[in-house]
Amino acid sequence: MADFIFKEDYLFIIPKGSEESLELETVFTAKEIRFTHQFKLSKKILQIPPDEVDRALYEIDAFRNENKNWHINQTHKERSSSPLSVTHVLVILVLAIFHWLTSQFDSSPLWKSNGMMASEKVIAGEWARTITALTLHSDFPHLLGNFVALWLFSAGLGYRLGDGITWLLILLSGILGNLANAYFYQSGHHSIGASTAVFGALGLLGVMQFKYYRHEPGNQFKKWVPLGASLGLFAMLGSNPSSDVTAHIFGLLAGLILGYVISLFERQSYQKNYIFQIAAFASFWGLILLSWKIQQAPYQDLFTF
Repeated sequence: MADFIFKEDYLFIIPKGSEESLELETVFTAKEIRFTHQFKLSKKILQIPPDEVDRALYEIDAFRNENKNWHINQTHKERSSSPLSVTHVLVILVLAIFHWLTSQFDSSPLWKSNGMMASEKVIAGEWARTITALTLHSDFPHLLGNFVALWLFSAGLGYRLGDGITWLLILLSGILGNLANAYFYQSGHHSIGASTAVFGALGLLGVMQFKYYRHEPGNQFKKWVPLGASLGLFAMLGSNPSSDVTAHIFGLLAGLILGYVISLFERQSYQKNYIFQIAAFASFWGLILLSWKIQQAPYQDLFTF
């Protein structure tokens, strides 16, 4: 058990080891309790300001009562997401195989004509195109560029949100971005590719990182770094005149909005809820399959070699 020392209304906590230190810091971060670090004689000390002392003590007691039989380092590992997590690999692999298969048949133009973004058709009611277009790519370099970015951004988001919710929110940001782009152009604008969702993921990640650093002690400028970095990446990657710049802008805005909405909820209510994560991941695939069914995809060709 950590030592608790009260001095001048401040609370100083001296953890017994790195495991307990991680446990306490995780609790404080999750509950948005401000704290600072100090090191004395090789010991790490957590300092709690006077206005946070009562809440810190309450949350520590509540956490220990709820987790009497296991340690935070185990849950931390379970919640972590890496670029090689099964979920991320599965999504990238399936969509890459889909691109390869739909490029092999005489009906390849039909996949594109039925699934591409066409602003006038989306406005006329073919909303499913906002999804199907995200799964289509013109060639392998187009596919590779988008998938590498999605892989990296989804890994960062998965750590904060859980893998299932991560991919559902990325898809929703792509849908909203494409929908806004259709209404912006009204007619005559056609496109394919997952880049709208890529920049949606970038917006999501910027908000999630901003929320994480918002209550970090010290220089408050650093809390704006994630959002600034997101805008900087957009400027480098998404503003090429030869690309669909407006789709990138709307995707980024959709990600920022969805990120703000999800940040209003207590992270622990969904991040460790495996039923919720599985349901979100199933919804991700369900929306993609439903959209292609609505757009009358020539599925029979996928099984004809």
